[in-house]
Amino acid sequence: MSQVQADLQVRPVKGIDVPDTTRPLAETAIARLRLALWIALIVTVVVPWGRFIDHPHWDRVQWVPFITPPVKLFDVVANVFFYVPYGYWYARQRQGTRYALTAAMVSAFAVSVCTEATQLFSQRRFPSLTDVASNVAGAYVGAQWALSWRRRSAVLTSEA
Repeated sequence: MSQVQADLQVRPVKGIDVPDTTRPLAETAIARLRLALWIALIVTVVVPWGRFIDHPHWDRVQWVPFITPPVKLFDVVANVFFYVPYGYWYARQRQGTRYALTAAMVSAFAVSVCTEATQLFSQRRFPSLTDVASNVAGAYVGAQWALSWRRRSAVLTSEA
């Protein structure tokens, strides 16, 4: 390597979140596409697409997660599993940056709150903070899975 190439090489700076540029751009683009498709699926499934009313039903909001009835174990498990792919693809498209786990959880919280908020204006559905907490937990599991997969593949690559 010439001196010019060495001078142009990117060096990590402590405290700055620099994406891993060794990962192929195609892999990141595919992860972003899969994330976008999964968000579209979430919106399609969670948003009530009919029977809207012109005023919010604040009295139907389940404010206290896992306490305010009805709490159904099936719904909690389904919500966790529904957001595992979201967390996985979110962390993958972040290219293994330091804040991928936190960012996946914060973005899952935002998507979940937005979709639950649409249920305020529904006659059939009601928003629940249990759903929001379960969704964030699912995103956490998915992001952890993506990051552990990334670490494992990095170890296997370095051993080869």
